[in-house]
Order: sequence, then C-alpha cells, then structure tokens
Amino acid sequence: MVEAAVNRKRADGQPQYARSIQRVTDTAAPDAMLRNAITFSAETAVVLSAPATWLARSVALAGSAAQYRQHVKRIVIVEAGDLERDTAAMHSLMTSLAIPAVSVGADIGKALVVPLDRVHAAFMWSPANPVADAVDAARAAEVPLQDVAAVHYAVYPDSGLFTVSGGRLAINPSKQSECVDALLALATAKPASPGARGG
Repeated sequence: MVEAAVNRKRADGQPQYARSIQRVTDTAAPDAMLRNAITFSAETAVVLSAPATWLARSVALAGSAAQYRQHVKRIVIVEAGDLERDTAAMHSLMTSLAIPAVSVGADIGKALVVPLDRVHAAFMWSPANPVADAVDAARAAEVPLQDVAAVHYAVYPDSGLFTVSGGRLAINPSKQSECVDALLALATAKPASPGARGG
C-alpha cells in the first residue's frame, strides 16, 4: 500500500508526492518521536493498528509511562492480525499504561465497507492522492473501514455512531449507513489550509 504512493511518478519522472526523507538518518527514532508527540499534546488518543513494539518501547523510556498516563485519554486497538507479531510488547504496553482499551474487531471491517468507485468519487477533488493510491493497490472491489472506524471513535467517542460493550466497539445498528458516510468523509477529506504565520 505504501509502495504504490512512494513509487508514483509525475509525467516529468519526479516523485508524485514531495518528500524529504531519503535515508534512515533523515528520520527520528520512533520510540522518542512517539513519546514527544504524547508529551507535547494536552490530550491524546492512541490508535494502534500494528504490532505494539515501538509504542511499548516508547512507554518504557525513562519517565514516559507517567506522561502517557497523564495525556492519553483513549487507546483504540485494531484487531487486524498484526498484534500477534509481538504479544510481549502488547502485554507490556497494557500493563504499563493501565488505561482501558477499546478493541475494534474484524466484524467492524466486514460490516462497514464502501465500494471502490465511491472512494474514487470522494477523491474527485484531488487528481493525485496517496490514500487513493494505497486503496487501489489493495485491488479489491470494496474497501473495509475498520481502521477508519477506530480513528473516528478515537476522535469522536460521543458521536453516537458506535457503542462499547465489554471493551469492544460495536456499530449502532440504526446508524450503519450514516456511519459509512461519516467514515468515508473522514478518510477522503481535504487537508485543512495552513494557518497564517506569525498570527
């Protein structure tokens, strides 16, 4: 999915999407970067849709666990098969934070799908978009919205589109269509214009 966007070229042969990262040394250490993102935010929601390895290492940095407990209000975990790749990290993370997590199961992805052509229509505002490239790379007629549901709940827990029972996310049955519309809008939204500098 990432490769499709990274390798896309413009007509002149240059990368479609400008980027300054060319080598590993152009990046930050992931554990410190995650810790800093938490530390400098008054309130944070964490969505985990990958092995917990680097997040657990971030929490293990000196003084980080207290910062996470202070700033993180919600943890939403996407059950997409990746968590099992580092179960020790997942156990360490949950033990260190002691913050209740909400799990988003595969049933959410099966229930909340959108046809690929509808995704393309939602991206009509942009002739080139890395999210659209990633979706196309999956080569599926329908796009499951499991991860987007996790992000939506993390940001808008009181939207009424979802309920939580026993630590698991569930769709409000009367709002399934509205939920799909909201998730598609979130995933395909235009980026906000940058604010004026110095103002």
